[in-house]
Amino acid sequence: MPAAFFFVIWHYIGMYNTCGIWVLTFIFGISSAQASRQLILKIVGSVENQIVSNRDVEASFIVDRALYNDGHFIPITLGSEEFTNALNRLLIESMVCDEANTFGVAKVSDSEVEQALALVRNSIARGGSVKGRWSNLGFNGPQLKEMVGRKLKANKFIKYKSNSSYVQVSDEDAREYFNKNRLKFGTMDFEGFKGSIKKFLEKKNAEDRLRDWLNILRKKHRVKTLLGGTANESAASGGG
Repeated sequence: MPAAFFFVIWHYIGMYNTCGIWVLTFIFGISSAQASRQLILKIVGSVENQIVSNRDVEASFIVDRALYNDGHFIPITLGSEEFTNALNRLLIESMVCDEANTFGVAKVSDSEVEQALALVRNSIARGGSVKGRWSNLGFNGPQLKEMVGRKLKANKFIKYKSNSSYVQVSDEDAREYFNKNRLKFGTMDFEGFKGSIKKFLEKKNAEDRLRDWLNILRKKHRVKTLLGGTANESAASGGG
């Protein structure tokens, strides 16, 4: 996760052991021009030895909106459902990117990163209040570029795994599903539903395989959420 700041001053406030979970809270100054503004940082998750703060989640959420939601920005606050979903997406993204780096797959070109980076910068610049919020979060250019590259790599790897998870369903498997769920299909015979059943089962099986893979990564990379004062294994296959 991004760790360096513009003129950041880390002040140790406290370390508390709640339900066996270490919770760190920091306060930092962003710049001399914004010395009066302070942001409370809370650790909300981790991937192996990398901690994830609420600051990381909010920044990731903004970049996601710029990349995948046509720059349509909405506020996000710690404790909201949207925040939890954004945290899960960031944890998935981080563990998948780590996995891709381990095996040297899902490579992203410099031109892909630069193109996406330009899109994000332009979207934030035109985003009204989000421009000021992004500035307050204190991420610099190299950190933003690293974040964008991580997202592209993770998405590319997930897309590859998703596509490779599709396996053609046989007529026998489709018929078995049809027979087990006969009441759903009324009086029509199997041939009338065979094609749609195959497509449904292929999609479902691919999603199940992808979910299983993400759950394996979640355990392998020791992914945890730290919300509400307790540690939970991340719902790595979830997240909206």
